[in-house]
Amino acid sequence: MRIITGSVSAELIYLLGSSLYQRRTETIFNSKSPASHYTGDYFLLVVIRDAEGRRMGEWEDILEQRCGHIARTTIIVTELSPFVEKYSDGNIFATSVYSSGTVFYDAGNVVLPELNEINMKVPRDGQKEYKKTVHRVKEFLAGADLYIAREESEMASFMIHQAFEQCLKTLVLIGSGFVVDTHNIDRLLRYAGLVTCRMLDLFPVDQADNRKLLETLQKAYIGARYAYDFSPPFTCVVKLREKAQLALSILIEAGTSGLLDAPEIR
Repeated sequence: MRIITGSVSAELIYLLGSSLYQRRTETIFNSKSPASHYTGDYFLLVVIRDAEGRRMGEWEDILEQRCGHIARTTIIVTELSPFVEKYSDGNIFATSVYSSGTVFYDAGNVVLPELNEINMKVPRDGQKEYKKTVHRVKEFLAGADLYIAREESEMASFMIHQAFEQCLKTLVLIGSGFVVDTHNIDRLLRYAGLVTCRMLDLFPVDQADNRKLLETLQKAYIGARYAYDFSPPFTCVVKLREKAQLALSILIEAGTSGLLDAPEIR
């Protein structure tokens, strides 16, 4: 925590979750070796008093980079005033953090009212959000298919980016109550890990070809519209189209399984 508290004026740091990994080795000399377990991929919420003129996204990138040599960490940064306001208003994300998150650091300057003293906010209509998103994603993918048929790889990649963004933002919103304000697919994939690990498996970080695909998808949001030198390989776009279909399937499965408390969509 010293890395974070030494970098920014942190008031509260919550652990929102982590990933548990298992490793087991079998050889011709030992087929019954015990499995070892280790924790990684930490999710943190850092509540800061003063943004010092930086956007929250800037602080998130800075802190994640500085923590990266210790463990892969996904960090959400929010200022104290809006966090307290949302908590007091009964915001689902803020109150869930307070009730279920593990406090890693507390500067001792903030006293929040107990949950039974506030009125819990009525959550957004998850079913409506879910149905609308599934429709939008299908239309974006239809647009991608049209551009693929025309061999317009730039615009096809943009449509695929939008399909991913819609899937991930809605999954995070309905699953956790957190409203995401970013077009960064890598960050959105990691945020989705708060709800389901399956989205993270679409682009395994230890595989170079998948890292390249994710980089192309990241660039598509700006590059497809404004960069004269953005021209993703057609084979890359086709692979991204397949992954976007998988992302939609994960969203629909999350909805129909009850994870998002959403209705079945055919």
